[in-house]
Amino acid sequence: MDIGQRIKIFRKQYGYTALELAEALQVSQSHISRLENGTRLPSIDFLMEFCDFLNITLGEFFYDGLSDLPDDIQQLLTEAKSLTPEKRDLIIKLIQAMR
Repeated sequence: MDIGQRIKIFRKQYGYTALELAEALQVSQSHISRLENGTRLPSIDFLMEFCDFLNITLGEFFYDGLSDLPDDIQQLLTEAKSLTPEKRDLIIKLIQAMR
């Protein structure tokens, strides 16, 4: 998967439109579009700002181990990362109780 596709996937997983992302990172919406379509490569500075904005590391951005998981499972993992450890424990217990 190329970098532009990763930007688009992460943007959507975190619930942002291209316009919202562009405004947050102080770039144009067309810049985001060109990055996501692969007609332009992002700078390292942009990638670092993008990752900071989403509160992820560059390693997480490039990690490909979850790409074979369905989108809904990836979204669950993304949402769970923002929870406190106590809330994650509650979610685990809820899932176990549902089995």
